[in-house]
Formats: sequence, C-alpha cells, structure tokens
Amino acid sequence: MIKNLDNDGEISFADIIDFLIIYKKPILIVTLAAGLLAFIFSLPFFIPPKFKSSVILYPAKTSSVSRSFMGQYADQNDIAAFGVEEDCEKLLQILESDEIVDLISKKYDLYKHYEISNEDAYRQTNLKLRFKNNVTFRRTEYLSVEISVLDVNNIFAANMANEIARLADSVKNAIQRKRAKEALVIIKARYEEKEDQVKKEVDSLQKLGTYGVLNYEEQGSVLTEQYARALMSNQMNVAKELKEQEKNLAKYGPIHKNIINQIEKDAVFLTELEQKYAQARMDAEKPFSQTFIINKAVPAEKKATPLRGLIIGLAMLCAFASSILVLAIYSNYKRYLNNKLA
Repeated sequence: MIKNLDNDGEISFADIIDFLIIYKKPILIVTLAAGLLAFIFSLPFFIPPKFKSSVILYPAKTSSVSRSFMGQYADQNDIAAFGVEEDCEKLLQILESDEIVDLISKKYDLYKHYEISNEDAYRQTNLKLRFKNNVTFRRTEYLSVEISVLDVNNIFAANMANEIARLADSVKNAIQRKRAKEALVIIKARYEEKEDQVKKEVDSLQKLGTYGVLNYEEQGSVLTEQYARALMSNQMNVAKELKEQEKNLAKYGPIHKNIINQIEKDAVFLTELEQKYAQARMDAEKPFSQTFIINKAVPAEKKATPLRGLIIGLAMLCAFASSILVLAIYSNYKRYLNNKLA
C-alpha cells in the first residue's frame, strides 16, 4: 500500500496523501458512481416519499370522576389536572396495545392500504410490522405523548394520527368504565340487600305496634305510673288491662329496642352505600376525556422520507471508504508479489 515507512514501521500522513493521489481516479469513479446510484434509487419510483403528521397530547390525571365532585376528598381529585409520569406510561401502553391496531386497521382497511394479500400466511404479523414502522409513540421531555404517522398520503397520515389520539381516549375510558360497571353491580346488589333488610325491620316494628309496643323505654315508665293510679283509684279492670300491656311490653319490648338500634346502624350504613352507589353510577355512566390534545395532526406539506441528501451522502462516504480499503489490500498484495518474485 505505502512505499515508505518510518523507522517504527508506521504510516505517515504523507504516505496516505501519496496513496490517495496515486489512486485518485478509481476512488473518484467509485464514489461518484455510488452517489449516482443512490440518487437514482432514492427517486420516488423506487422509494415512494412519505409524509409525517403528529399529534401531541397530555394524559389526564388518573382519578375517579365521582370523587372529583363528591365526598370529602373532592378537592384533591382534580379531573382537569395533567397526568404525571405514571399516567404517561399508562397511556403509552394503551397506544401500543393490539386493540388500537385492530380498531385502526378496521377503520382504514390497513390490509388493503399496506397491500397485504389475503393469502399471506403471516398477514397479521406483517400488518403489525408495517404499523410499527409507520406509527410511532414517544414520551416527550415535558411528559406529553407524541403520536406520529408516516404515509405516502399526507391527508391519510393526518387523519390516522388524529383517530389514534381519539381511540386512545375512548379505549382508556372503556377500560375504566368496565371496572366501574362491575363495581356498580356489586354496590347496587349490596345497597338493595341492605334496603330490603331495613324495610323488613320497619315491618317488624309495625307488627310490634299491633301488640301495643311503640316505645319501649317511655311506655314502660308511663304504664307503671298508670297502673299505680288505677290501683289507687280502685279501677281494677283498668289495672288488669294495663298489667296485660306491661306483660306485652316486657315480652316484646327488648325485641323492639334491638330492632330500633339495628335500624339506626343500618340507616347510617345505607346512607354510605347510597353515596357509593351514586359515585359508582357517575363513574360507569358519565365518560370524561382522558387526554388533553395540544396539537392536532394536519396534512404535511413536505415529505419526511426518504432523506435523499443523507442517503446520497452516506452512499458516497461508504463507497469512498470501501474503495480505499479494497485498493489498499490490492496495493499490498501487489507489492507482496513483487517482493516475492524479486
């Protein structure tokens, strides 16, 4: 490769310059040829240009909608607050889910759009690969999420990016509402069970009322006083009747008192269940936006790929380096043969 070496056997800068001058013509030809080929094969005929459209959105803070309006912690659950890092990661997981791919595929017929044949044995796998190559999700440094779509049709790319943002909101809502509906069923059943129990307890009180038991504590003192007066007035019939009432009160009074105490406890519990039931209904029936869209996608005016200048530059650089390497090997091999023959 190099004619002269210094005392340490190292190649000097002058030797390299001499080598480049000697082989400048083949190096130049190979480099320009690579650039020309890169220019030709990066034309739209070979690589269709793609346009990029992006949506930037913030995830909403994950919290119960009902707790934002009801209960003692209402002020601490602001549904209008932007989400934190955890909410951002959850949103990214939803965006990367198969459900998003399936919904977008159905709406825009991506199998046809990406020209994936029905006879393709790996059509679903190929669809996901094409989708992954053309659709990207990333978290920005400001804890927002960017949805980017590449496509040969700039309007299609913008519409698809906006639709993915919309679906992310609806899918997250659907997940939360599904759990809220499950909770609603449980709370509703418990509420109706407790309500039925209180109703039976009230019916029991009414039945005890037919036995003359209305207020155990007050009736006891009143009957004792009236019985004493009847005896003092020598009203034996009245006294006998009052005595029967005292027996009924002694028999059913404790039951009446226990039912009253139980109703008071159940009434408090029923009030709490009623509030939880109202909260569960709000969470299950009232969807709220789970994202805040900052920038909607619009059709791009300039193509995003291919970057022809970068392709041509890299091709020429690789050709330049490769030609030097090949010529260096050729030069050394040629010198080796000359030395051997000499």
